Amino acid sequence: MSLIFKKIKVEFYFTLFFIVSICFVHALSFDKMPTRIHAWAQSDHYALALGFINNGFDFFHPQTYSLNHQFPPEQEVDVPKGITAVDFPLLHYIVGFIMYLTGIKEPWIFRLVSLLFSYVGLLYLFRILYDLKGLWISLFAVSFVMFQPIYCYYQNGFHVSSAAFSTQLIGISLMLKYFYKPSSRTFYVGVLFLTLAALMRFTQVITLIALFCSFVLRFISTRKYNGKMLAVFMGLFLIGGYFVYNKHLASLYGSVFLGSPLPAETFRDFMFQIFYIAKSYLRGFLPFLHLFVFIVVLINVPKEKWNLNSFWLQWLGFSLFGTFVFSLLMSWSLSAHDYYSLDTWMAPLVICLIWALMNIETKGYSMKGISLFVVLFVIGAFSIALENQLRKYDEKIEVRGVDLTIETFKESSNYLNSIIPDESRVIVITGSGWNSPMMGWKRPVFRVAWKFEEQIPTELDKGYDFIVTQNKSIDEEVIKNYPDFYNRVELIGSNGKVSIWHTKL
Repeated sequence: MSLIFKKIKVEFYFTLFFIVSICFVHALSFDKMPTRIHAWAQSDHYALALGFINNGFDFFHPQTYSLNHQFPPEQEVDVPKGITAVDFPLLHYIVGFIMYLTGIKEPWIFRLVSLLFSYVGLLYLFRILYDLKGLWISLFAVSFVMFQPIYCYYQNGFHVSSAAFSTQLIGISLMLKYFYKPSSRTFYVGVLFLTLAALMRFTQVITLIALFCSFVLRFISTRKYNGKMLAVFMGLFLIGGYFVYNKHLASLYGSVFLGSPLPAETFRDFMFQIFYIAKSYLRGFLPFLHLFVFIVVLINVPKEKWNLNSFWLQWLGFSLFGTFVFSLLMSWSLSAHDYYSLDTWMAPLVICLIWALMNIETKGYSMKGISLFVVLFVIGAFSIALENQLRKYDEKIEVRGVDLTIETFKESSNYLNSIIPDESRVIVITGSGWNSPMMGWKRPVFRVAWKFEEQIPTELDKGYDFIVTQNKSIDEEVIKNYPDFYNRVELIGSNGKVSIWHTKL
């Protein structure tokens, strides 16, 4: 029997571990539309995937259902198509292509592709660490990442941060392999994945910049040029090129997505946001169990290994510095959007964890003790991740906000289509995000999603064929901000959930 187990490749056991884990932690979410935490942003990403089906898979002109954007172009677009500036939309393109091939546009397709990105990233980390440090260390590292609540929540979600980090994880793992088993091919492929991750989510360029800075520092100290620095520079050049193109796209068509820093306005505001980040991240990003074992691992690294001349530690140092600077520039976003932790602090955390695990002398500990420690951690971390998922997807939670908007427009889609012809110019006036209503009603429309007091009167002057409002929120969002609304429009019909209007002549 033991011989049979030895013949089975370790990848099989990892795959089994991965599948069993996700069957539990994602049981409540696998077939759900964008929902709960940051469903607004997740709806935008789902809409991008569907947009590629609608635009004939024009990769460099991604579009959503929203014909106008939160961040408008420099000049009004003559024929709006919903084109938006966005980071390199590889994930959305793959999802859209699979949906096109299968004819299935259900959300579980997107969630499955996101899980596959996660699987490949974690598999690389597991396999490379397994070759270098054995089963228990590799299992510990994978569980440390996989069962962090924030990573787990977005692991099968629609937001690109998780897929981009999983791509970055491949690059980091390959750098680890190169560091201990030098191979030019391994290095270049690692740089390729780090570059791809930063293209998919520009914030993740910090890791590649830190790697480049490490090479520059090594060149300054040794006066020896390393040709591999050129590969890193080319990766940064490619990212910079797409960044410039993305800004050009934003100037022409606008963007649904934030494309500029949002620092705190005052020092008091900054301190409040830092406190909020620390409070929220200790539960989702680095819960107490993870924090405790992370400290235990660091404490057990021998003092002589804390050598600042180590290339890996220099990479870590530059990563931490870059992440800190970004946190200052984007303090508001980090406090309001937990997925930014996947773009920023997760990479240096993993780089640090890998360094610590590689430098711990396991020979000083019994194998039974190590295996018991890892098993207890895996059980504890899995329990934390599972509890987090059950809490966030609890069916007893009242349906409201973005969830209610998606549900309302999905239930009303047939009614809306029976009255509003396909070629009509339609504006939907309701909050809950720019693409959320169209997750239920798959139609390109104009939107008023915020700044109601300012935008409603402006948009009513543009002569739309139909105006759609959500009954449950019309008083709070529309009438409260623009009391003259009823004097400007005439009711065509309502199904009790949404109302259809047109402007009075």
